[in-house]
Amino acid sequence: MEKVRIGIVGTGYVGNLHGQIYSQDARAEISALYDIVPEKAERTAKGIGGKVCSSR
Repeated sequence: MEKVRIGIVGTGYVGNLHGQIYSQDARAEISALYDIVPEKAERTAKGIGGKVCSSR
């Protein structure tokens, strides 16, 4: 079975919470993260994986 690829927009409290939950689910893969403050997305990516994306 293929994994569901997850993209998270906004890596504040709720985005991080969802990311932690999805990263523990064998059926899901964190693919992309975006936040208006790129450093926040980079911090989250270090913990749960995924590629940090920009709006450009």
